[in-house]
Amino acid sequence: MAFPQTGRATTILTTLLTGAIAFAGYLLTLAPTVTFEDSGELITAAVHLGVPHQPGYPLYTLIGHLFSHLPGEPVAWRLNLMSAAMSAGGAAFLCAALLTLVGERRPWPAHGIALATGLLAAWAFEPWEQAVITEVYGLNMLLTGAFWWTAIRWGMRRDAATVDRLWLLGAYIAGLAASNHTTALMMVPIAIGFALVHRPRYLRNPMAWVSGVAAFFAGLLPYLYLPLASRRDPWMDWGNPETWTGFWRTVTRQQYGIDQASTLAGFRDQMAVFGELFWSQWAGWGSAVVLFLAIAGLWNLWRKRRSLVALLVTGAFFAGPFTTWMTNFDVSNPAIAPEHTALVSVFYIPFYLITALTAGIGMWTLVEWSGGRAYLKPLLSAAMLLLAGAVAAANGPGVTMRDHRYAEHYAETLFRVMDADAVVFANWDPFYFPLNYYQYVEGRRPDVLAIDQQLLKRSWYLQWMRDHYPDFMASVGEAVDEFLKVVAPFEAGLPHDGNVIQRHYEGMINAMIDSAAAEGRPVYFTYEPPPGIAANYGRESVLAAIRLRQDPTDLLDLPIDSLDWSPYRHGPLPTERMALVFHGYYGRLILVRAQMADVAGRNAEAWQMYGLARDFFRNDSRLSARIDARLAQLAEAAPADSLPATP
Repeated sequence: MAFPQTGRATTILTTLLTGAIAFAGYLLTLAPTVTFEDSGELITAAVHLGVPHQPGYPLYTLIGHLFSHLPGEPVAWRLNLMSAAMSAGGAAFLCAALLTLVGERRPWPAHGIALATGLLAAWAFEPWEQAVITEVYGLNMLLTGAFWWTAIRWGMRRDAATVDRLWLLGAYIAGLAASNHTTALMMVPIAIGFALVHRPRYLRNPMAWVSGVAAFFAGLLPYLYLPLASRRDPWMDWGNPETWTGFWRTVTRQQYGIDQASTLAGFRDQMAVFGELFWSQWAGWGSAVVLFLAIAGLWNLWRKRRSLVALLVTGAFFAGPFTTWMTNFDVSNPAIAPEHTALVSVFYIPFYLITALTAGIGMWTLVEWSGGRAYLKPLLSAAMLLLAGAVAAANGPGVTMRDHRYAEHYAETLFRVMDADAVVFANWDPFYFPLNYYQYVEGRRPDVLAIDQQLLKRSWYLQWMRDHYPDFMASVGEAVDEFLKVVAPFEAGLPHDGNVIQRHYEGMINAMIDSAAAEGRPVYFTYEPPPGIAANYGRESVLAAIRLRQDPTDLLDLPIDSLDWSPYRHGPLPTERMALVFHGYYGRLILVRAQMADVAGRNAEAWQMYGLARDFFRNDSRLSARIDARLAQLAEAAPADSLPATP
């Protein structure tokens, strides 16, 4: 049985179909609004043409600004849609790359395998998780897929003019990708290594180097956006890159420098975590199949096109072990290892894309090995599609953000409990960035001054506050100037005294608290203030934050009945990492409020709060038992009609 050969139109159709199916899967699981992590910050930067965190993500911000003008509400949904579209495009490029490897005359089974290759990449856990929220990794996936498609086409073509054009295109894509995420710099040694193995004579031509470098730097041109945007003093202006020092610190990610040196023992443990992350991408059993197919694909390529083996293996090395060594994340400390693992997991997306592509080659290898048994070819193609579908069914429930409104709930709850003209200190991005979105994009609670306490350590952030909150900053000008004076040597990389910096840092924050209190502005913290900060104030839990009070025993009346805790109260605990963090955050604040109301003799409120706390700690049998015991004591001591029937 001979299968008819297909042409260019069918190849384009298969590529578009891959992107469309991947996009449909993303739409079914897309977050409806802002999420935790970097989402609120990136949306704010895109809407206002600002500068997000280092390295500034200029390409993402510019494209995101275009997406922010699409129809559909809320604005956050439009940026989530951008991630889905970009990620689907990356899957389509990998499909096209596989078809390029098969050759010009492609039988029908090749299209099914190519389609499945793109979907395996799209529906791996980490790429899918990043495709349904506002993040930079969807665009990273698009450009990574485009790079691999270009590199393979460059390796397969023979006519000099096309080879030159693809060389320039690949270099330009590498530059563009680096203007979105610095890990894309790995494309440079991958491309050079492939050229040295596949076409060594090509690099003997000086014009190849000149044109390639020029195209690469042309791709980096979006970085020129950063100083132009910063000069406008937008609502998001991370690092103040309008100065040369600020620009260089931003693009080189100096704020995220690695303090500890890499060690072989640490690298071994980090690679073990990388292996665990890889195994989770295709639901464990699927990862085993994908790995087997990838090895088969490399073995077959070794027999036919060894230069392509060099390309894929080099890519896997830089996207896997080399990335692990460079990020040097700490997995030895149990307190921070889960957070570090979550932070670096997204850096391995290029590795998963390379693996999916190589697995597609492996499946085509099995098709070639089927020889004259023509009936096996469509069966193998169908098996590859079934594998992609099974992975989607397994990963879908774990990555879906369709009902994810936890960040919206956080902002809504915090805004409800905060009085007018409040000042709130946050100490972690998930507690700060959602407020950026709701204040600066949706225009809610403009009276609230939200401060990132960690960023108060940076001179650029203090300048940003002076630009946007001049009256408040003028009231603490002396303390700010003193801190800037002692932190200047640290920022310049000169000798400095960390204890002196910390003392002035705490003094500056205390001056802000005192100034706000003197003006009658209520002060809140989304964490327990550490020693040295707000030592002269009491603390009162207001359920969504801690409020500083001179007399915290005289409890404030809270809008308890207007607060909706349904996302956390019933059923299984949330599965999303940050939703779990906020589940614990609210549970602790609610329990503290119950105890404070209990001590104050506010029995009805204590009864209500203990009942709510019991719902939050329903999986903690010991704590639930203690809460139930106290509820029983309240019920026994209270008059029959003074407490509701059910807490």
